[in-house]
Amino acid sequence: GRDLQEGAAALESADPQAGLGSLIRITGAILERTRVAERKLVQAESETQTLRQQLIVVEEEARKDSLTGLANRRAFEDRCRELDANAIPATVAICDLDHFKLINDGHGHAVGDRVLRMMARRLQRACAGHMVARLGGEEFVILFERRDAEEAAELVERARRSLMRREFVLRGTGERIGQITF
Repeated sequence: GRDLQEGAAALESADPQAGLGSLIRITGAILERTRVAERKLVQAESETQTLRQQLIVVEEEARKDSLTGLANRRAFEDRCRELDANAIPATVAICDLDHFKLINDGHGHAVGDRVLRMMARRLQRACAGHMVARLGGEEFVILFERRDAEEAAELVERARRSLMRREFVLRGTGERIGQITF
């Protein structure tokens, strides 16, 4: 802007030819600065888009239990607040694995982790279409939107009975874990 003002003043001076040359030089410099600014803007827009995509991934990861892949307590609580704010009825079932400490202590944490992942998959299949989340440790929660307690209990009971019918054995060693109940 300052350069343009000086060029305009030179045009008004006694030598218009010198002022015109100065104005042409200044205009060329401004065009080059504009091109540089446009390139920087395109680069900044690209970086902004990349950061937005990374933020989406991070937000999703922050709402997911890293061990089971289920929604975590935060995601569950957020959804409960949304349902409450919109007056949408829901039923909640909390499932706690029985004697889980014995599995961890007797077979190790790696086996305990496999049991938790298996439990997560079973609850998801049994309660498909409903939010299954891991509250922490060996506790899971299922959020049944627009379902009454009777319907929810039936689905959870079906999953519980299905799990109780199985005897679990470690793949590599054949060591018996036994029944897993909740």
